[in-house]
Amino acid sequence: MDTIVIPGICGQIGSALAKKLNDDWMVIGFDLHHPDAECRIDALDADAVRSFLIRQRNVVAVVNCLGDSNTADSLSFASILDVRKDDFVSMLNNNLVSAFIVMQEYIRVFGKAQGNIINIASLYSTVSPNPKIYDGTIKHPGYVASKFGLVGLTKYMAVLAAEYNIKINCVSPGAVLGTKGVSDEFLKKYNSLVPMEDGVEIDDVYQVVDMLCKNKKITGQNIVIDGGYGLW
Repeated sequence: MDTIVIPGICGQIGSALAKKLNDDWMVIGFDLHHPDAECRIDALDADAVRSFLIRQRNVVAVVNCLGDSNTADSLSFASILDVRKDDFVSMLNNNLVSAFIVMQEYIRVFGKAQGNIINIASLYSTVSPNPKIYDGTIKHPGYVASKFGLVGLTKYMAVLAAEYNIKINCVSPGAVLGTKGVSDEFLKKYNSLVPMEDGVEIDDVYQVVDMLCKNKKITGQNIVIDGGYGLW
C-alpha cells in the first residue's frame, strides 16, 4: 500500500486528515508531541526529518500540517504594538521554515518518485483577517505572514521540484468546524462574511487533499476552500 506522510500529525487538522486518508493509504506522520519516540521529531531539525523519510517506503505524498498549535486558538493582540519580535520569528519558524525543510528533504529523499507535497495553509494566505470578527483585536501578524509566505514558497518550490517529478500545492481552508477557536460565537460573525454562510468541514479539506495526493499534473496552486469568503 502506498504511504502518505503527515508532518504535524498530532494537530487538529493533521490528526483528522490522518483518520480519513487511512481508509485508502498507509498513513504515518511525525510531530514534536508524538507519543511514539521514533516519530517525535522537530520539523526544524533537517537531519531528523531526513532520517524519518529515509525509513519510509512507497511514499506518494507528504501532507504538511505543520504549525504552532497556538494558532488554532484566536491568538490575538490588542494592537500591533503588543507583538514581540521573538513571537513573530517563532511563528515564522513553526509555520514556514519547518515547511521549507520538509519540502527540501522530501525532494532530497524521493526525487524522481512522482510524488506530491500538499501544504496546508489558511484562508489568511489570500486575505487579511478582519478585526471585527476578533472582537476588535488583531490576529497574530506572524501567522498571516507565514501563510502568505507558504503560498509564495509553494509556487517557487513547485518550479524547482518539477525536474524531480514532484508536484507541490497548497490547500487553504477557512474556519474549520470543530477545531479549537472556531466557537459558535465566532462562527456567527464569520459566517456573516461568507456567501455560503458556513464554515469548512474537515471532509471538504480531505476531498481536496485526497485528489492532490493522486495528482500527476497540478502544481504550484493554492486551492482555497472558504465558501466564498474571499470573493467580497
